[in-house]
Amino acid sequence: MKRLSLSFATLIGSAILFVFVSFAWFTVSEFVEIPLLNSGVANFDTRYEIYESGDDSNYELVEDISFDVLMPGQTLYYQIIVSNLQDRTINAEVFFIGFTDVYSDGMPSTSEYSLKDTIYMTSEVNSQIIINQSLLSDLLINQSNPETSQISVSDEFIIDPLSTVTVYLQFTVDNNTGNAYQDLGIDIGDIYIALKSMDVAS
Repeated sequence: MKRLSLSFATLIGSAILFVFVSFAWFTVSEFVEIPLLNSGVANFDTRYEIYESGDDSNYELVEDISFDVLMPGQTLYYQIIVSNLQDRTINAEVFFIGFTDVYSDGMPSTSEYSLKDTIYMTSEVNSQIIINQSLLSDLLINQSNPETSQISVSDEFIIDPLSTVTVYLQFTVDNNTGNAYQDLGIDIGDIYIALKSMDVAS
């Protein structure tokens, strides 16, 4: 019991020390829209917003998805609201692309440990669970190139004209995450909103 208490105290102390350095564990750099390929459609109008909450109750508008000052056992919640601003129905899908292990300073990690083995992800669209408390490492299994590895967090969904669809995301750090994972990070290249198809305008 004494050893467990010492380890926990060490983790808390280190967490305070690395608040501004080490706990930027999970950062999504930007939103990118993928044009509809081979569709003959030149113009489409979609928008997105990202909201963050620490309790799944009070959400605030943010610029990206970012884990900083995150502790073992803690959960962060996000909503990605995708808006269709035109008079045609569209089919879309949301992807996270590019998962690279790094140190907190952004340099490539050479550690045997990876935060992908400690972060559980859940996603939901239209009351349907897409990903259910799965480790990032399990979702990325058999994808050998970190820069091109990807996770679909939504499956394909329909957005009616002048309507919105919300993708709900939840990230939880394993309670048993220890000091070996400090000063490690995950660099996620982009979030892509892929426009899969669109109704032809009448």
